[in-house]
Amino acid sequence: MSSVNEILAKLRLESQNVNNLSLSQLHNVLSMLSVKDISILCEVSGKFNTFCEEESFWKPKALNDYGIEKKYGNTWKQTVINMDKVNMINLSDKWIDGKTYKEILNNTIQSIADTVLDSQKRYLLPYGDNDEDATFLQEEVHDEKSIQDFAIMVFDRNYTDVELNTIFRIKSREINVIYAAVLTYKGGNGYLPGDSNVGLSSLSYEFLREMIDPILYVMQFSSFPDDRLRAVS
Repeated sequence: MSSVNEILAKLRLESQNVNNLSLSQLHNVLSMLSVKDISILCEVSGKFNTFCEEESFWKPKALNDYGIEKKYGNTWKQTVINMDKVNMINLSDKWIDGKTYKEILNNTIQSIADTVLDSQKRYLLPYGDNDEDATFLQEEVHDEKSIQDFAIMVFDRNYTDVELNTIFRIKSREINVIYAAVLTYKGGNGYLPGDSNVGLSSLSYEFLREMIDPILYVMQFSSFPDDRLRAVS
């Protein structure tokens, strides 16, 4: 865990200068920090602590850091703390196609879960010789060494840094989280109340499912380590 001095050093601040910060400067400083770092500063500085209790600070942080527009807790502060606990993805970030992950989530809920994987595979096609290569890139190789070994096998060369970064962006953790979340939301596996084959009538199941907030599934799968997330997917 970082110390107060280490946190201030990251911000290029010294402890004696903290009380001289204006409210807008204080807001900017805290908005750049993680929840854990903010909590440490709030424990040692009365000025930070007073500011940390302001809901007007936590609401935009929930939006900026996680793309969240409603409370998932009693307060906006608790919402951000909850998102931090589950390592929530940022739904405001954009994927390779320029859409935000929130847009992809909402669009996929209206269609079928596999459209996410279809899009991912389509963007991977230029990085292999054929459809099978794209599938292999999508499903079998996940770290830099295995991806570069694949490039040498197919192209007799390494991927460039630009190509490698693009592949990692296409195979982003966020896309895997969204796919697992939508798959579960639509009853594709047994995580949370998502399985439609539990004796309920189809009509009852659809009615109940529409009442479930899909963000809860996104939160659940954001907490999964990569290997377990890929197993679900």
